[in-house]
Amino acid sequence: MPPVLEKFGLHAGIEELVFECNTSKSVKVSYSNKLKNLSLSDVNIDNQLHIFRIIQELINNSIKHGESKEISIFFAEENKNFIIEYSDNGRGIDLNKIGFKKRYWTFKY
Repeated sequence: MPPVLEKFGLHAGIEELVFECNTSKSVKVSYSNKLKNLSLSDVNIDNQLHIFRIIQELINNSIKHGESKEISIFFAEENKNFIIEYSDNGRGIDLNKIGFKKRYWTFKY
């Protein structure tokens, strides 16, 4: 487990990940946390690690496979649900060609 995640939580862990990406890679990553009533510290540490690793893998895939130059990570809440929006300007795929239907996933903690 990344020490910053264990010691300071998911928000600090993602901030550090974004800082590392912005200083060591040819990509600009922006991160915004607009949670008001929900708190990342309420998420148990195992789920915080899962979220962190998923975001880490998304960033790596965006750079490696999508050749992205800009990535955006946005945390918000909607109807008492925790929402993560992730986007990049990479090559992407045509979701209609692969029959992809679902646009959102709900995470309950």
